[in-house]
Amino acid sequence: MKLKGSITVFLSLTLSALLLMVLTFNALCVGNAEKMRFEISSDAAFNSVLGEYSIYLKDRFDLLYIDSSYLAGTPGTDRVENRLLHYMKRNSEEALSMPDSPWGSIRIDECRIDDFETATGGDGLNMASQAVRFVYDSPHTMGLQEEAFEAMANAPLASAMDGEDPLGEISSYMEALLGMELPKKKNKKGIWEEVPLSNPADWVYGLMGSDVLYLSGITDIDISAAVVDLSSLISHRGAANTGAGKAGYEYSENAYIAYLADKFGCYGNEMEETPLKCSLEYIVAGEGSDYENFKEVVNRIFTWRLADNLRLAFSDGRLKSEARAAALLIEVCTLNPAFIEPVANTIIAACAFLETISDLKEILSDGRIPLVKSSHNMSVANILGGNIYHASSDEGLNYRQYVEIMIINMDLTDKIMRTMDLMELETRLNTGNGEFCMDWCMEEINARINGSGSGIAEYRINRKYGYF
Repeated sequence: MKLKGSITVFLSLTLSALLLMVLTFNALCVGNAEKMRFEISSDAAFNSVLGEYSIYLKDRFDLLYIDSSYLAGTPGTDRVENRLLHYMKRNSEEALSMPDSPWGSIRIDECRIDDFETATGGDGLNMASQAVRFVYDSPHTMGLQEEAFEAMANAPLASAMDGEDPLGEISSYMEALLGMELPKKKNKKGIWEEVPLSNPADWVYGLMGSDVLYLSGITDIDISAAVVDLSSLISHRGAANTGAGKAGYEYSENAYIAYLADKFGCYGNEMEETPLKCSLEYIVAGEGSDYENFKEVVNRIFTWRLADNLRLAFSDGRLKSEARAAALLIEVCTLNPAFIEPVANTIIAACAFLETISDLKEILSDGRIPLVKSSHNMSVANILGGNIYHASSDEGLNYRQYVEIMIINMDLTDKIMRTMDLMELETRLNTGNGEFCMDWCMEEINARINGSGSGIAEYRINRKYGYF
């Protein structure tokens, strides 16, 4: 006789098996939920860290980087790891410990950055690549790109001129005269004495020892007096974290030059927020003051212009005839015709020198002068009349383009590192972060995160995140 309500052994075993299955499925669901939350928390943590980019670099230079100093203290991977760990815990440990939170638990054991790319990766090509991409995406830089293209077309000519010594050439004409014996004639007392040369170009040769800025009409008040200490800047202290650079970076010379023209100033187009107002000149010269950098650039423009004007002057038949005619008016040349050609050469060279001063005045007053001219304003009358002239022009290159040519002809690494010098100077000044370093600004991080869940579950994940 069976008792009502009795439970058979078979039913008991069946219920136990079902309960075990439910518990197993529950454990698997909890484990999978923990694993999913771990992965989602990792993605959220990486995105949060990337979201803490340097606002100053973004707003001022349109560059995306994690400043691993976080505006204070010594930069390093440990600071970024701590931020990553913070966000991981907030989205996992702390979230699961709150009331009414889902089942399961996660403990974060380690957040470690194994590899990373900084602005200095590839000797600075990482930063240059971001700069180039900004130019490609910015319609307002089209004019600057066209300006840079023109500078690039002239860069090989300028490089050839750098190997010339036009001042030495001019001096050689005068030295040739000094090596000649002056003719003699009897004076009123019947004594033989040398006839003075009385070269009409002597006053121009006297100017050649003067400062080029003075000859150009530039005074100290026209130039920024800014002076900075360069010792702590990246090109002087040596860059860390250079590495091979990111795969697939892109670099374009004209786009990079356009970027520099958009972000930095030069003489006549200074930017107020920059410690060095002649910023483009700093990239060329690398000195610690605006005056030194500007002067070096102007001296180099002077050399280019003088080399071109000498070429023009000695290829001009009319100018040669005028110079010979002026030489024939000198008594020495009348007494000794061997002096005619050397004196004429000094007069022609003096014409080229005066033309160069005129060119510099035009360039420095926001005018334009071609790197290689097809016409000129030279005249022997200016030598005879003692005239220093200034002829205007609306064709050719402006001052900034002359500076851009110098930057184009620089070593690639040097120009990029000096660009980052300027970025460090400005960021330190305007954020108060005295330890800001471009070589610790991260744009890509490869990290591993280890954690554990309820029971014996362990979770490991590797992620590479960055500004792609």
